[in-house]
This record gives sequence, structure tokens and C-alpha cells, in this order.
Amino acid sequence: MSELSPEIPANQTSVAVLAAEQSLTKLLTVIGVAFFLLIGWLLLATIIPDLPAREAPFAAVAWLVLFIWIHLLPGDRRVLEAGVAQFRNIGSGIPRRLLPWLLGVVVTLAAFEPWWHALFTIGCTNGKWGNTIWPQTDFLKLGDLPIAVGVSVFVLRTAMYPLVEETAFRGWMLAPLLGRFGTRKAVVMTSLLFSALHLQFHPGLFLSYFLIGMILGYVAIVTSSVWASIAVHLTWNLTGMSLEAFAPLHLGLIEIFNTRLFRCGPSALLVGLSLAIMAWLIRAMAVNARSYRIP
Repeated sequence: MSELSPEIPANQTSVAVLAAEQSLTKLLTVIGVAFFLLIGWLLLATIIPDLPAREAPFAAVAWLVLFIWIHLLPGDRRVLEAGVAQFRNIGSGIPRRLLPWLLGVVVTLAAFEPWWHALFTIGCTNGKWGNTIWPQTDFLKLGDLPIAVGVSVFVLRTAMYPLVEETAFRGWMLAPLLGRFGTRKAVVMTSLLFSALHLQFHPGLFLSYFLIGMILGYVAIVTSSVWASIAVHLTWNLTGMSLEAFAPLHLGLIEIFNTRLFRCGPSALLVGLSLAIMAWLIRAMAVNARSYRIP
């Protein structure tokens, strides 16, 4: 007599399918709400540069205080957290023992950023790429304000985008994706979404945003802090925008960027070196955190 293979009761199968569908629906709801809030905060941030010089500082401070108070302060102030159980940030405080390694990632990314731009924009094929990628602009818009006020406004405005993007991608979105898909897939998914948000259809730029997203994702996970990825993201933005906003810095470096040191060969080598250094630093952070192992 042949043995009959065991069958799963139909009611258990339907319950499992229903639970999976509900879990996926909840996850998509979280991602959708996160995108809605992300776009809303970004739209508010784009208004500030067009304000009069004397109003912009107050508007920037108000934006930052309101965003941090609602979404990043400890407690139950995060909107929709009660209604959507998975609507969580990864964390806030950065362990002190990880700060040297995090600083290493920050410095490495800032130091190698020109070669990233030269390579991924394919500017390395053109000896005059520097002025194309970093044209000198008047981001400060000082008017009759003191230079210190103008620089403060510049930093505050630059901080807005890393703050909201990291809270959304490495907080609201990454946390639930980690639980469902695991580390690698969650980081890849959020990095793809991060790259897509920037609407860069140039393959090189899309790849560069994706790689930056991967770095930011692992930094946030290893440190258990969205503030760590905010710090790295802010450094990247400040480095690039400073080359446009400050005339002495722009004029001093732009001729260097047009030298052979920034051709495609050296650029590819140095970008690869920077990735290797940051991967080593992130693994070192994971070892020192003693609470996470990169698979």
C-alpha cells in the first residue's frame, strides 16, 4: 500500500495566505505614507531658498525644529506611529565607541567626492568637467546680512534634504523592510528607491546614488542610528555645494579638477579605493558594535 502524503488543511492554508497578504499590505502602506511625507517635507524645503534674505534663516530654523520635534525626538511624537505599527525609525543615539569609525567614513566620502563626480558623470573624459559639474553659484544670497548669518543659512538649508531623506529611507522604509526581507535585500531596495527619487536618468549618476544609498543603509544599520546616516549624507551634500557656493574654494580647486589626476583611469581607481576603505570602516563599526554582523 502506498503512503499518502500529508496535506495541509485548507483553512490553515487560507489563514497563512491572508496573513501574508495583510503583512504585505501593511508594508506597502508604510512605504506609501513615508513617500507622501517625504515629498511633502521636501516641497516645503524648496520654498525657503526663494524667500527674502531676512526671512530665510527663520524659515529654515522653523522647518528643522518642526521636523525634528515631530519625527526624531524620543517619545510618541512620530506621526502615524500609533496607527501603523511598523512606522518606526531605526534609532537616534550614536554609540560613542563607533564615532571614530563613523568619522572615518565621513572624511573618506568627503575627500574622494570629486573623483566620484568625475567618474559617474563621465566628466573624466572632458578636461573642463569641473565648471560643468560645479558651476559657481550664489547659494548664500547674503544681501546686506553678515557673512556668518549667510553661512549659517547655507548649512541649515543644506541640512534639510539629508534630514528628511535619511529619516524616510533609512528610518521609515528600511526598518519594516529589514523585518520582511533581511539586511541585503532591504538595503538594496531602499538604495534603489533613493536613487530613483533623485530622478537621475544618467546611468552613471543613478549608480552613484545607489552606491551612496548602500553606504548610508549599512551605516544606519550598524550604528542603529538614523543620525549616523544623516551625518554622512550631510557631509556629502555640504562638500559638493561648498564648491559652488564659496568663490575662493571654487576658483582654487576648479583648475585642479581639470588635470589628468581626474581622468577616468585615476578616478575609477580612487573611487574603488574609497569604497574599499568605507567597507572596511563599516565592518569595523559592526565588530565594535557587537550587536550586528554584516552577512
